[in-house]
Amino acid sequence: MRPALYDAAALFGRVALGTTFIQHGWAKARGGIDATTQAMTQAGVPAPRMSAWFATVAELGGGILLVLGLLTAVAGAMLFAVMSGAFLFVHVKDGSFELVTALGAVAVMLAVAGPGRISLDRYLFRR
Repeated sequence: MRPALYDAAALFGRVALGTTFIQHGWAKARGGIDATTQAMTQAGVPAPRMSAWFATVAELGGGILLVLGLLTAVAGAMLFAVMSGAFLFVHVKDGSFELVTALGAVAVMLAVAGPGRISLDRYLFRR
């Protein structure tokens, strides 16, 4: 793939994925950590309060970082971890794992392949 084409695709993917995670993280933050903890407890998620905090911060903060193309590898890895937990502890039980699988796959792809040249990572951490 030509670099310019990857740059455009990565920008589109980062913004689409990032805004999706911002929306989900904002919903958790707006509903409150107690409500998110309760939902995670009912789903059987280990360490539900810590998991609620991690998911909220990772989704909201990681989503913002993806949109900006800043610390993309870290943001992608955190979001992949959240989606892995959602897959294992929540969605695989009821067979509704398509969305978390797709979101996790794009997050890990961005973490490994990079944000593209249209990103703050490119300007701040040039190699």
